[in-house]
Amino acid sequence: MSDEDIEASKAPLMDHLIELRSRLIKALLGFGVALIFCFFFAKQIYNVLVWPFVWVAGAENSKFIYTALLEYFITQLKLALFGAGFISFPIVPASTSTSAARSCPI
Repeated sequence: MSDEDIEASKAPLMDHLIELRSRLIKALLGFGVALIFCFFFAKQIYNVLVWPFVWVAGAENSKFIYTALLEYFITQLKLALFGAGFISFPIVPASTSTSAARSCPI
């Protein structure tokens, strides 16, 4: 990066903060879309993760019970959150690091 590029990219602090805010919103929207997608397929994701245990223990010995009222929903939500973090990982760092690189040239 040359000195001319650095001088051309200089902007007031508020411009950098506005750009960072827009990039964070885009990253959160990407995470939200991935969360909804993963929540829709949470049962299938759960079956894939439980399959090795069922394979070793056998189908008759692998009955799972839920002891709390919302435990099944919380489990699906946790799987969806983890899956959304996994799927949206390329979007979040790419959008936020670009903003940080522009505001702090070294």
